[in-house]
Amino acid sequence: MNYDEILYEDNTHGDGLRCTLLVQGANEDSKHIADEFKDPEAGEKFTIFERDDIVDYLTTTKDIQGLSIAGGDPLNDTNVDDIYDLIKTVRDKCNNIDIWLYTEYSWGDFKYWEHIMNVGFLLGDKYKTRLEIVKMVDVIHCKNVYKKTDFSYINVKESRDKNEIILHQK
Repeated sequence: MNYDEILYEDNTHGDGLRCTLLVQGANEDSKHIADEFKDPEAGEKFTIFERDDIVDYLTTTKDIQGLSIAGGDPLNDTNVDDIYDLIKTVRDKCNNIDIWLYTEYSWGDFKYWEHIMNVGFLLGDKYKTRLEIVKMVDVIHCKNVYKKTDFSYINVKESRDKNEIILHQK
């Protein structure tokens, strides 16, 4: 995975003071992602050193509220494995940190993939990893329903618990 920038002390990609990772890579036809973020080869290579630097920042910075992952699409095929590793590491090492994820996928996509897995159909590894990522984040900025263009901030845990879309409340 490549990234464009790591924004420390960011307050534009979620509630409160955050660390924001802007990733590279998105589908060419993505209408809601700036062209400069679509090329998965642009930017710098994201390594274990950047991951550990983010975790260190989240664990040592006073008044930090969370991690946001945006830019290109974090759930793009080129990003999904490194994003999973980053989020899993943050969950394991950082207490009281919320995680926000910005994606082009819809809430309907996630529910469909989950249903497919639950009824026993095989789902590709990237889709399984995407579902695991969604289960670990607190808020996801995505389309409300399949193929719609309305984006919302969705509270993942409440939406999964109640089996309906619950919007994030500030």
